[in-house]
Amino acid sequence: MKGGKGEGGEGKGERQLSSPFSFPPSPFPFLFLLILFLPATSPAQGQSVPETEGWDARMLRSVYAHEAPGFRKTMNLVNRTAYPVFIAVPVVAWGKALATGASADRAAAYRMTLAEATGVVVTIGLKRLVKRRRPYTELSGIRARSHDAGARMQRRDPYAFPSGHATLAFAIATSWALTTPHAYVWMPTMVWACGVGVSRVWLGVHYPSDVLAGAALGVLAGLWVYLLESTLSPPGLRRDSRSAGPSMLHLRIRFP
Repeated sequence: MKGGKGEGGEGKGERQLSSPFSFPPSPFPFLFLLILFLPATSPAQGQSVPETEGWDARMLRSVYAHEAPGFRKTMNLVNRTAYPVFIAVPVVAWGKALATGASADRAAAYRMTLAEATGVVVTIGLKRLVKRRRPYTELSGIRARSHDAGARMQRRDPYAFPSGHATLAFAIATSWALTTPHAYVWMPTMVWACGVGVSRVWLGVHYPSDVLAGAALGVLAGLWVYLLESTLSPPGLRRDSRSAGPSMLHLRIRFP
């Protein structure tokens, strides 16, 4: 009886492993639509764009040119939610894990934390390696609209590639979507992540390619932590930590 129950439990676990892939495999259509659609709906007016500038700078200028009051408020609001969400999500996840005591909740909180940490480390390393200056320091007619930009940003974080905001936003969105693969979960989180990315371009602190690279890193961080959970997570912080030796042996056989 125990063996049959174990087999049933493992079968259920396998269905849970495959179910996250029911959500769209890539969030980039959202990001491309948001960045490309905005310039098409309201082209920049009165801006002289040097012919030598590439697509990156031209797309930035197109997004930057949007001055509609509603759009300005939305971009500023989305940008201001970023840091609170970056901090609150792992705190809330661990709070839920402690409250419920469920291994699935502990595993989800650990994956979320590890995905964010991975994104931070990789982003900092690439920024120090690439050393791309922020657009408002290089492009004429572009000033930083961000409330935390200026001299303080130049001292603390002067480099643009990749976007740390986009990396963390998409790491959170991907990790959350993989944990709870339902449209009412992944759609709002992906839309929010895309909004964060677009806001960084509109604020003049990132090129579109910075945001796209950050989004890719965030998605990869979330997927990496999820798919390699059996290797990266301690035994007590995995989705299935009901037993010690037999469960781990079974995983090695089924997932060589």
